[in-house]
Amino acid sequence: MSGVDHFDQISGTYPYLHKSSKWYLPLFHFLIETCTVNAYILYKDTTAGNKLSSKRFRQLLSTNLVEAVTLARSASASSVCTPLDRLCDRHFVNRYDNSKHKPRCVVCNAAGKRAQTSFFWQRLYAALCVVPCFETYHTV
Repeated sequence: MSGVDHFDQISGTYPYLHKSSKWYLPLFHFLIETCTVNAYILYKDTTAGNKLSSKRFRQLLSTNLVEAVTLARSASASSVCTPLDRLCDRHFVNRYDNSKHKPRCVVCNAAGKRAQTSFFWQRLYAALCVVPCFETYHTV
């Protein structure tokens, strides 16, 4: 069996087909699928004895990737300021250098509203609307 047929056989078992208006998303999913298939082939070639099925390998791979991101976020969360710092620390509003970069406001997003802003709190780079979210964020 040639390499292309082998790849199609493994990747075709659990297809991930979603329509997208962004041209790069299908490309991204194809690259992820290619990496997953290559990792599975390497796993099968290097492991002796009981080998995981393709489905179980994918499940473990995705679980480990999610755990790695969760651990990285929890490690960086310890450096985040406490609510007390938020209330009594020095507060300065800054504007993002790139005028096209407008992330969602933290306060509006928590309230379920979609509001984009070009301002942020300097200490945490938390995107905040100047009025009224900046005041709300620092008083509640």
